[in-house]
Order: sequence, then C-alpha cells, then structure tokens
Amino acid sequence: MKYFPIFFFCLLTQFAVAQTCITPTFNQIPPICEGENVDYLFLPPTSNNGANGTWSPATISNTATTTYTFTPMPAMPGMPCFTTTTMIIEVKSPVTPRFTIPVICEGAAYTLPTTSNEGITGTWFPAFNSSMLNQIYTFTPSSRRCTNEAMVPISITPNTIEPTPIFDQIQPICSGTNLILPTTSINGISGTWTPAINNTSTTTYFFKPTLQQCQIAGIEPSMTVVVNPSTSNTTNITTCDSYTWSVNNVTYNSSGTYTSVNGCHTEILNLSINLAAGAALSFDGIDDNLQIPHNSSLNMTQFTIETWLKWGRSDNFVDFICSKDFELMEIHTGGALGNNIRFIPTHGVWLDGGVNTITPNTWIYVACVYNPSIGLAKMYINGVEIPLTNNGANPLTTPVVSSTKDMFIGTRGGGGNYPMAGQLDEFRVWNRALSQAEIQSRYNCEIPTADCGLVINLHFNQGSGSGINTSILSVTDASGNNNHATLNNFDKSCGNFYSNFLATGGLTSGVSCTNNTILPTFSALPSIFSGTVASPLSSISNNGITGTWTPAFNNLATTTYSFTPTAGLCSNLGTANLTLSVMPCPTTQTFTSSNDNISSGTNLQKANQVITATNKITGGNTTYQAGNKIEMNPGFEVSGGAIYLTKILAGCN
Repeated sequence: MKYFPIFFFCLLTQFAVAQTCITPTFNQIPPICEGENVDYLFLPPTSNNGANGTWSPATISNTATTTYTFTPMPAMPGMPCFTTTTMIIEVKSPVTPRFTIPVICEGAAYTLPTTSNEGITGTWFPAFNSSMLNQIYTFTPSSRRCTNEAMVPISITPNTIEPTPIFDQIQPICSGTNLILPTTSINGISGTWTPAINNTSTTTYFFKPTLQQCQIAGIEPSMTVVVNPSTSNTTNITTCDSYTWSVNNVTYNSSGTYTSVNGCHTEILNLSINLAAGAALSFDGIDDNLQIPHNSSLNMTQFTIETWLKWGRSDNFVDFICSKDFELMEIHTGGALGNNIRFIPTHGVWLDGGVNTITPNTWIYVACVYNPSIGLAKMYINGVEIPLTNNGANPLTTPVVSSTKDMFIGTRGGGGNYPMAGQLDEFRVWNRALSQAEIQSRYNCEIPTADCGLVINLHFNQGSGSGINTSILSVTDASGNNNHATLNNFDKSCGNFYSNFLATGGLTSGVSCTNNTILPTFSALPSIFSGTVASPLSSISNNGITGTWTPAFNNLATTTYSFTPTAGLCSNLGTANLTLSVMPCPTTQTFTSSNDNISSGTNLQKANQVITATNKITGGNTTYQAGNKIEMNPGFEVSGGAIYLTKILAGCN
C-alpha cells in the first residue's frame, strides 16, 4: 500500500501528458482608477470554461497596473486538463479635463463647451458671463470615475473702436485714365471701396474697413474722384527729312507715333519719314517711261528679257513693259485676252501666254526668251514655263530685225503709247537665250554687275522710297555696257508713290546671285541608221551657245559626244554630253499600196528588195537603193510624160 500514492501520481502525470490542455477563459476586469475602492472586485477561482485554480497575486491592486497569473488544479483522470493563463488589470490615473477657449470679445455671445478636449462631458459653474473680464469657471465631469474637476480661468478681451482711416485725396483724372483706389489707408487700415471703380465719370466712393479682433467700426470715410472728359487730336505727316512739331517744339529724325499731353487733351503725331533706300520704280500709267539710247549692243540675233512686275491695272488693258521698235522686243499686258502677257520678239510673231497669265497688283517674275535659229520661244512666270500661242502670221524661225531706234521701258516707242501703270524691279536684257535652269537660279536675286551676255541690268536701287528724288535723272545700268535709262516725266517728289522710286520691290535688295555655271542645252538626238551621211549634232545649243563636238561624227556605231563651248564666249560656260544611237540597216521591207501603185515620192529604203508593180507608176520621182528591182506585170502602165529618177544614197537610204 505504501506505493499507491506514487503510482497514482505517475498515472496522473502520464494522463496529463497524453491529452491536449485547455486555456482557461475569464471575463476581463475593466480598468480601475488609482486609489479606487476595489473591495467589490475579486478574481474568480473558477474560469468560464470550468477550470479551478488560484491567482497570484491573490488580491487586486488599486495603485498600479498588474499582471495576474491563474494556476489550475491538477486534472483528475477523465477530467479536462487546463493550462495556466494571465490577466492584466489596468490602473489609470485620474484625468483633469482640458479646454481650448478662443478669444472672446467683451459682451460677445459665447457658450462654454460641455465636452473637454479628451471627450469628458460635464457642467460649468458659475454661468458664463462675457462682461466679466477675468473669471475662473469650474467644470464638473458628469462621471467622477477617473476624472477630476477643472478650474479654468477665462480672460475676456475688451472691445476697441476702429481708428478712422486716413487717405490722400486723389486729384481729378482724365476720362479713361487708369484709376486705382488704395486698399490700405495711410495709418495702416485695410478695407474695400464701393461702388466699383468708374474712370469715365465723377463718382463718390465709400471705404469699409476690415475689422480686427474685438474691434468696433468707427468712422468710415468717403472720397469723391472727379473725372474730366478727355480730348485728342491726330496729325499725320509724311516728310522726306526731319520734322519739328510745333506742339512741343521737338525735332524728330525717324518715323513713329509721338504724343504730347496737356491736361486732358492729347496731341498725336503719326510721322512717316522716307529714309528707306529705293528698291523698285513705279510708273503712273500716264506718261512715265525709261529711254535707253540705241547702240550696237541692243541689236542681237537672239535675246532674253526678264523683270519683276507688279501690274497696276487688270483685264485686257494694254500696258507696255518694253519695246525696241514696232513689233520688236515688245512685251505688253492685256490685248485680246484678259490678264494676258503678249511677247512680240520680232515682226509677225505674237506669242500669248493666255488668260490670267498675270495676277494684277501682285509681284510676279516674267522672262521671255527667243532664239529663231532653232525656232525657240519661251515665257516663264516665277521660273515656271507656260505654254505660248503664236497668234501672229510669222513662224518662230523669223529672224530678229535690226533697228536703230532707242529702247523704251514702260511705253511703246518714243510717242508715249500704252503707258504702263505699275512697278518694275530688276529689269534685264541678255543677248542670248537663257535656259530654264539659268532663269530659276537668277530670278530671285540680284546680279550685282556683269554676267555672260548681260546687256542691260537695271536694279532701281536708287534714291529713297517715295522720297525726294528729283535730282536723279537716270537709272544706272550695272551690266558694264553703259545702257543707262533716262527717267522721262517721273514726278519723284516727296511722298509720291505712283511716279517715283519705292522702298519695296519684287525681291530683297542686296541679295546677290551666285555665278552659276551655264550649261549648253540640246534636244535629245533621234536614232539613225548605220551609214547616214548628215550629222544631227548642231554647233549651236538651244540656248544659243556655239561650240564643237568631240569625237568626230561616227555614222557606224553608237557614240557619246561632248560639246565644248567656243573659247571666250563666257567665263562660266560648262560642257554637255549627248549619246547618238546608230541602228543597223534592216534587210527587208514590205511595200504596201492600196492599188499596188508606186506613187510619186515613194522612198524605197531597204536594200535588195523587189517591188512588184501590177498596175502603173503614177508619175513623179521614185528613189530607191541600187540593187532593188521593180518588176512590171502584164498590163502595167506608165503615166504619160512620167520621168523616173534613180538615186544611189549611202547608208540605208
């Protein structure tokens, strides 16, 4: 029997180890206040889930937050096993309520808050009175548990009267003058004015100060701003020299707008002084023209005339741009077609650009080219070729006739016929036919002095735009040929825009062209048959440049030839290359005729062919290669009096 307790203990131990123990659960004891009577509180010996045990420490403390440990009794066989557990009971210090009280003005209505910053509710004593400048009020919490009463001193801010704002009187203003009323007085009081500012009529404004804390509005001032009517006078002056304005006795040397103010009256001067250099020449359409005395340089077999033009009229009105003689080197507007340009290089050749070739009152560039040796006539508008219609009786191969007449610009001949209304810039005449590439590379710039074939070069960059240019008697020729143009009938007085030099032309003055290489131009060569005698290589290019070809003409093989201009013509001439394709002669040919007749002019080009004539030869000359045969069938006729000539030609012919 003495071993039974030991056996029983071991059994319990093995039982406890074998099963999972349960954590005891208890209702949490709420926080308690420091020093609070806790006799009513106790730690339960039995958990919510049936565990029995003891607590350590065994009693609840009211002085400090404490952790209490529950130790369950050992489990009996067949009973649940429980683990130890803990409970923390918080001990809180009493809270004194705090409040945030704003500035309270004397006599202002205010209610003290019944809830503190910490959320504690309660009541005040005594009742709040904003007439008491300094008073201590007691706040008693609704629940005294862990809360203290609060003694809150409240200071009341005495009221003050806003000082009277002081402003300097604004002096009378002119209607429309910017008006600003100060928002802060001289003595530092800010505020606003009513009504809204009106700078067109006399108005009385009232100032409303912005009150500070515990201030009572004082005297609110007013101000009357007198607005006087404004008057003005504008004077427009155009002069060609400095100008002294009598209003203020000031001398001005440049264009601009100037003002002089006297009270509410303003004098305005719009001054335009013509100091810009001339860049173009304006023709009045009445009698203005330029005259270039005849000399040998003005007689040429081919030529190019080019200029910038701003035509001052429209439709089919005829205005002459230039003329050397009747139907010689003439260019004019209008005619039978509206807004047309007609180019008459020589007698009977009337070349029309067509309707709306020109845009009136707009700067355009016009270039007219003529080379009768190759039947070449071209017109370019702003560098772009336009189609021409020859409404004259003569072909494009009609030579340029010689004339001893003077050349005129802006009229036809010396009689002042068809005077031009408009403006010209950069008028040039060349003694050769310019190519399109040359025209496109030069039309939008100035050629400062000479260039290859340039006979007349008028820039019109003289005098001042619409200035006093009466002392200028001629337009200078920059080509080096002394073809200066006399100014006939131009007004050239200060401010004259219609009969004078102008400051703005078709292009910007001073922009110089580069000395581009001039390339000879040729049409593509047609293919030839082997053995052809005549060479299709011309010694004159389409743009009038003479020269030679290398190597020598070869009529038996396809060859590339190089054209070298004649030495001394121009310093900037380039070369050109053309390839001539030579085809072998065909060995057969089929002759076709509706009635098998061999008519006059038949050309039998192929070698060793046989033509069968079944009816008759109708007369005339028939050319055929040696070795050909004409077989005459029975019934063949020969026209009476017909003569047949046989030509033996080289090559396939």
